[in-house]
Amino acid sequence: MVHVAVVIASSDASKDISVADCSKVHHALQPKLLSLLNKTEDDLSMEVSSPGLERKLKDAYEFKLLAGRRVRVWNKELGDWQSGVIADCDSTQVTLVPEQGDRFSVTFENIAKAKLLNI
Repeated sequence: MVHVAVVIASSDASKDISVADCSKVHHALQPKLLSLLNKTEDDLSMEVSSPGLERKLKDAYEFKLLAGRRVRVWNKELGDWQSGVIADCDSTQVTLVPEQGDRFSVTFENIAKAKLLNI
C-alpha cells in the first residue's frame, strides 16, 4: 500500500481552498499516480487537503509557497513569538510585515517553530 499526502494552496492568499478544490485535485491526480506507480486503486491511499489552520511550517519552500499569508514564528533570538504577513523569503530568511510597525526579517536558524495563522 502506498500512501500519498498532497497539500494544495491557492496562489491568491485571499482565496481559501474548498472541499471541491481538494476533490478536483484528487480526481485529476489519482489516475496519473496509479499509472506512474503501477498500482491499482486498492494499493493507493491518497489524501488531498489545504494547509489547514495553524499549519506548522517546516522549511523555506513552504514559506515561499505561502507568501501573502499571515504566520507567527518563535524567534529564538528574542525568545518570543512574532507575527506578520509573509512578504518575501529566500533560502536564509523570511521577511514579515506586521499589522503595525515596520517589516522585519528572521533567519531560519533563529526560527524555532512557525505556524500559519487563520486570517
